[in-house]
Amino acid sequence: MQAVFWKCLVAGLVAGVGALLVQYLWNILKRNLRKDLPPGPIGVPFLGYLPFMPKDHRGVEELRKKYGNVFGFSVGSRYVAFLCDFDSVKEAFTQDALLQRPEEVPFRIHEESQGLIVLNGPLWKEQRRFSLKTFKNLGMASPAMERHICEEVSYLTRELESLKGKPVVPTALLTPSMSNIISALVFGRRFEYDEPERIYLDKLIELIP
Repeated sequence: MQAVFWKCLVAGLVAGVGALLVQYLWNILKRNLRKDLPPGPIGVPFLGYLPFMPKDHRGVEELRKKYGNVFGFSVGSRYVAFLCDFDSVKEAFTQDALLQRPEEVPFRIHEESQGLIVLNGPLWKEQRRFSLKTFKNLGMASPAMERHICEEVSYLTRELESLKGKPVVPTALLTPSMSNIISALVFGRRFEYDEPERIYLDKLIELIP
């Protein structure tokens, strides 16, 4: 009985190592066959380059020096491309082929939503154009917008001074402060930080994926 167990264990280990090896060789072969992919590190089977992911911009800079301004690697089953210079980013964002965004879990959960945040493709482009036009008509990027920002900064400064050096979570003040700028344009007024309407709007912002 024990001999059968060890045989099954060894067979399982051999099969597992074989699967990893096949996956690794397949990744190399796929990279060599696809000439449209930018250069980049191979990584390990199944995980790709995930165990070696750069921790900050300095790690990305090292990869850029090695592979160029455009490089990519696999993170699990997802291929990720890095654009490290202005010209590459500009060229990518002007191509309709790159208009689609990755279908991550939060976006799939809200598949029925028509909101700007979860939309994708041509519909997102249309909604974005409409939103920008609407904000422009409301005074975005105008002297009125500048006045709203300066006014809100004064309220934020006053609120920070009232704390008298006590520790505070920055987002507890920054979120309503930034939201008040939009509120002044959309609703025609700002809300005090402790107003029920302000608290309700901040909760809605937190729910956005």
